[in-house]
Amino acid sequence: METTIYLMRHAQTLPSPAQENDRWRLSAKGIEQASAMVPFLKEIGVQGVYTSPLERAEQTLGIFQAATGLPMQTHDGLIEHEIAKTYLPPAEFQQETRNYWDDADYAHADCESARECTDRMLNALSEIAAENEGETVLACSHLQPIALVLRHFDDKFTFEDWSNIRMPEIFKLIYTGNQGTWDRTFTSPDF
Repeated sequence: METTIYLMRHAQTLPSPAQENDRWRLSAKGIEQASAMVPFLKEIGVQGVYTSPLERAEQTLGIFQAATGLPMQTHDGLIEHEIAKTYLPPAEFQQETRNYWDDADYAHADCESARECTDRMLNALSEIAAENEGETVLACSHLQPIALVLRHFDDKFTFEDWSNIRMPEIFKLIYTGNQGTWDRTFTSPDF
């Protein structure tokens, strides 16, 4: 029996060195995006909602959850990939992400490698699929974990593809049991 997981990158947020990463909130545009996606998510028949425990992901799905009454479940496996313990300006962040992308075992002290992040995400998605067999669910996560999952399903997915993932963007995964595939025929709408 097939389970569909729509894997979503959260809506627009504005990172700030003055705040902890887990407290970053959506921008005004991000709130508009989260509201604009509600009709589409209703149309595709989402039956379950999962989110990273970080505030920007919860906020992205909170508007949909409030509109539908579907319970929203937090899943720690969907959390952001922490590549450094301190805030990195955008150019440094991109370079560090490239380091992780080029070497799956590269990691700063006390941070997970790309390989560990990929495994964590794949385990989370398999758990979600098993809990919702035959249904359509929505899972909200973050750029790096999503990109690593996409690369797992398609080794032609490049760092340049990573840099072009929008905020928000949705990808369609199909699970049969614990085996997933990326449905490349699905195109995420712009919100």
